[in-house]
Amino acid sequence: MTTASGTLYAGSVFIVEMFIPSVVLLGQQTPSPKPAVVDLRVGAGRAVQAGDRVTVHISAKTLDGKTLVDTQKRGLAYSFEFSLVPSEPWQKEVAGMKQGGVRKIKMEGKKLGLKQEPTLIVTVRLVRVVPAE
Repeated sequence: MTTASGTLYAGSVFIVEMFIPSVVLLGQQTPSPKPAVVDLRVGAGRAVQAGDRVTVHISAKTLDGKTLVDTQKRGLAYSFEFSLVPSEPWQKEVAGMKQGGVRKIKMEGKKLGLKQEPTLIVTVRLVRVVPAE
């Protein structure tokens, strides 16, 4: 399995560091409604904790079904150190997931730096959890 924490391409959409963290967080500290979250599969083992290194597959689709990014189809998983203060809006939704778990999140596109897409369905598949040392 190939992992990355860098640049991904999704059709004509250019996504850096999974949904442009530096752009998303530029002075936008206004509170917004909590995303709708549904666990499709719970997974097994212990829940993800701060400091764990996690590997996930991410897919993001518009409400009409248009795929913007799908790391699993590209064979390019995304790894990061889980933190209670995430660099990405979707990363905080990994909290409590277990290896093998699948979670669907309905999020505002503007929170992900995609102003042209009002609402997105983000699916997170937790592939691997490496506990913090």
